[in-house]
Amino acid sequence: MQNHISSASAYIRPGTPGDVVNLCIGGRLFITRRATLYRLPDSRLYMIATQGEEAARAALQKHDYRSQLSSDSQYMGEYTVGGATLLPNNVAASLFGNKELISAAAVCRNQIYNTSPTESQSNRMMDNNQIYSGSGPQDKNSVSPQPVYFFDRDPEIFRFVLDYYRTGELHLPTNICGPFVRKELIFWGIDESLIDPCCMPAYMRYDEEKRTKKTLFRDCFEDIDSMKNLVKFSRGWKKWRYRMWLFMDHPTSSFAAQLGFLDYF
Repeated sequence: MQNHISSASAYIRPGTPGDVVNLCIGGRLFITRRATLYRLPDSRLYMIATQGEEAARAALQKHDYRSQLSSDSQYMGEYTVGGATLLPNNVAASLFGNKELISAAAVCRNQIYNTSPTESQSNRMMDNNQIYSGSGPQDKNSVSPQPVYFFDRDPEIFRFVLDYYRTGELHLPTNICGPFVRKELIFWGIDESLIDPCCMPAYMRYDEEKRTKKTLFRDCFEDIDSMKNLVKFSRGWKKWRYRMWLFMDHPTSSFAAQLGFLDYF
């Protein structure tokens, strides 16, 4: 695995600011160690861990990423790593400073396009930059803030995705929607076979119910077809018995049965 790690992150020592990766998922901030994201090579998070620093340096060179308030609306979406957008400095500062943050999109609208911020906003962002960059008042102009990578994905499911990167075990809540979780796992590059056996029944519940309904409908129509054949080749009272059974139990078996079903309502 170490052979795949780029030189941009090979020199990072544990405990240093570069050892930490900041992820904003659907407006919720997640902070983890860079080494944690090495579990799945070629995944989106692996690309951030190995290539994120290069993208951040590119942003520093082309834009004044150290400035406390950037009004460049073209910055959003210009720098991406593994499908994640590298957030501008002012948005990243708001993420760290606003504990009641609900939507990252709201922060982007309020901060990126705000060309005349108030003095209190500027001071708050300056203080937040010092906090998450590890810098103090003496070097706030010389230390770059740590980048924040934004994914517009579901934060609840990502919590379990990140736990898998940390522990190697993929557990899911019991009240999940299987198809929705499947899409999220595909996006994050995690195979559903990695789900632990204790959580697999809840994950597969919808698929099992869908297969059961399909089997029941198929068996039902097979029964109708077999009964129609019995009616066709039967004689006397048996023929009328099958016709009455179809008429009463299967409203779609004939036009008369459909009319009787409508009259019932």
